[in-house]
Amino acid sequence: SLQCPLLETLLPPTIFTKFARRKIPTALMDRSFRTTYPKYSLWSDTLVLTTRDFGGDSYLGVSIYLLEKAPLIAGSELVGTKFELDREEFGQVIGDGLHMLAADVDGNDPPPPGSPIPIISTQDDDQFGTETFDAINVFEITVDWTAQFAFLVVAVQLPTSPFDS
Repeated sequence: SLQCPLLETLLPPTIFTKFARRKIPTALMDRSFRTTYPKYSLWSDTLVLTTRDFGGDSYLGVSIYLLEKAPLIAGSELVGTKFELDREEFGQVIGDGLHMLAADVDGNDPPPPGSPIPIISTQDDDQFGTETFDAINVFEITVDWTAQFAFLVVAVQLPTSPFDS
């Protein structure tokens, strides 16, 4: 599926609203599976999109797309990267993937560019059978658009009381 983010920019604040509808570069979109449940968040210099990925009726895992914010707003060629977290390989840490949400910045004081982007997911031990306990997982993605690198780490797993998602 093709994701078209709608980005709102206020120029100047509260007076003029500009909407930019842009296609994510085809190179980032893998057509061998379909993406569902897109969740968007805006960080200081990055637009984050998380999706659940399916092949036919089978849940394959989660994708995390990162787009550089400046070209998106300027209407320039989009710059981005993605992480594909396969359920078979990363099932224990991506959990059910159903609620993988990146932090979203609100207000006038965004974090400095390059600050890690927190992403939270649930882990339900009854969902797919790969998880052995219920938890909240906190990931961090660090992106440096100048040096053109990004990396993802599991910052912490927080065991919880049993729950079903």
